[in-house]
Amino acid sequence: MTTEFTLRRLHSDIVATQVWLRNKYGPAFRMIVIDRHYSCAPDEIAYVVVYAADDNAPLRREMRAHATRILEARGWRLNPQPGRDVRDFEESDRWLSNHERLEILGQVEEWLKNK
Repeated sequence: MTTEFTLRRLHSDIVATQVWLRNKYGPAFRMIVIDRHYSCAPDEIAYVVVYAADDNAPLRREMRAHATRILEARGWRLNPQPGRDVRDFEESDRWLSNHERLEILGQVEEWLKNK
């Protein structure tokens, strides 16, 4: 079940993950979409989908691995269940100021260091 708290947490973590990936990969990174099963536990996600500027599969896999690591550091568990319906979650990070981006980058680095 997706509660209001889970939604806020998920959207915040998507933004933070995108900021980190955009900082590392620049224009090659486009966005991530998180898929959750309709009846998953509050801390579960089904899939992490990464969109990149070109069709470079190895680069997308590398980006997805980083995104997954960040999300796991935040307490999310991957639990893909093929064949079950999912709901997509995405969030824009374009509205952030440079100061907010720097603050988020520091937070993500702390999450990764403490994992």
